[in-house]
Amino acid sequence: MRNIQIDLDLSRHCIETALHRRYNQDISRCLRAEVREQDLEDEITLLKSALESFDFGFLRSNWPELGGRTKKRKPATQGKWSDPDSIRRPGNRL
Repeated sequence: MRNIQIDLDLSRHCIETALHRRYNQDISRCLRAEVREQDLEDEITLLKSALESFDFGFLRSNWPELGGRTKKRKPATQGKWSDPDSIRRPGNRL
């Protein structure tokens, strides 16, 4: 899979809720699409994997900006928390 950048709005929700909302929006878009969109399918796969494997409690406690209620909009591929090994639940693979 190629690199995918997902921008999340954390102004009202924590990272976990923002990921759930984006995942649900993408599923709805995919079901409505008349043609297959590989980019959308790749993003859904990435979001599902993140929702299943990230340790959200760890993320929120170590990086307060991921707890929500911030005006910052950071892509999920940037910042010190982008290392998959540091944010997964033990035993889960991304």
